[in-house]
Parts: sequence; C-alpha cells; structure tokens
Amino acid sequence: MQLARDPVAQRIRDLRFKQALTQVELAALAGLNRNTIVEAEQGHPLRPSTVRKIALALGVPPTRLTLGHDS
Repeated sequence: MQLARDPVAQRIRDLRFKQALTQVELAALAGLNRNTIVEAEQGHPLRPSTVRKIALALGVPPTRLTLGHDS
C-alpha cells in the first residue's frame, strides 16, 4: 500500500534519484535496511535519527529533508 506522497518522502526520493542511487545503495550508505528506505519514500513516519542518517548519506543537512532548505 502506498501512502500519500509527503514532502519528506518526495525530497528523499528526488535527492536519491539526482545522485543516481538505488534504494539498496542509499540504505547501505545510511546504515539502514532497504525496507526503511522504501517506507521513507512511501511517506511512513520516520524517527529523527533515521532522518539524520538518510540526510548524512545523501550529503545534505536534515533540514533539507524536513523543511526543504539547508538552514
């Protein structure tokens, strides 16, 4: 089941695509399970620590994912 696309999910997916990463590659970089990336991109709620790990793996500050900007 796919949830409505929320802004955080869309930002994660867009940044992953821009960096030409697969979900498996992003998961490995973030130290997470692929299922966590799938759920993140589907709009499931994320723990703050998970957002930080994904942001670090994508090379952006967490606010880029949560707020849409770097500060």
